[in-house]
Amino acid sequence: MNANFSFNGRSSKTGFELWVYKKYRNFETKIVLKEKTENYEKDPSWSWCKAVLFTVLVFAIMYCLIGRITEYTPTGYFLLDYFFILLQAFASLVFVGVFLIFLLFRSLNSRVMLQWHGCEHKTVNLIRQDLPLTEENLKKASRLNAYCGTTYLTLFWITSSVLVFFPFFERLFGAYVFLVLLFFFVIMFPLNLFLSCVVQYLFTTREPDAEQIQEALRLANRFVVRINTTESY
Repeated sequence: MNANFSFNGRSSKTGFELWVYKKYRNFETKIVLKEKTENYEKDPSWSWCKAVLFTVLVFAIMYCLIGRITEYTPTGYFLLDYFFILLQAFASLVFVGVFLIFLLFRSLNSRVMLQWHGCEHKTVNLIRQDLPLTEENLKKASRLNAYCGTTYLTLFWITSSVLVFFPFFERLFGAYVFLVLLFFFVIMFPLNLFLSCVVQYLFTTREPDAEQIQEALRLANRFVVRINTTESY
């Protein structure tokens, strides 16, 4: 498969769709091909982008509110200061965690959709690997996808964790706090990929059934044929 292609997809309770971007030398990307399963209808639920933006807003409001509450507590005591800094951080993260779980279950509230989501990932991974489009290969393909929208939610979670604990790290490590931030930056992306895969495996995908596998194979064959026979490639 051409290295200038980048694949993405979207699933709902009725199926999924795939599209391919073409990358150009000036870093421009353009959707050049779309395919969807036979009965696919776009889910009216919030998109991942809107969910992340709304979560950022809720997180900022909660963090400020908790900060205002702890502002009126006694200060100047070493352990007490640490306690309220950690309280503000943990309370904000717990609230955002519950809110993210609510968003996930709101968008993925049926087993059928979880199966279609897993089927979408399997199809994308099979096409990316350029393997024969067979039922056996599709069943063996991973239902985890590093480019899934879940990855952006877990990245936000990790980034938020670093930010809310910054005052704690600053007091604990003093002038060396930037070394701690550098360490977090180095491990952030592999850690984010790991957490995203865990969330996908446990919560946001399931193994598709035989009918979904067959539908995905028909889509994959149409998809690959159109890519290979389009003159623009």
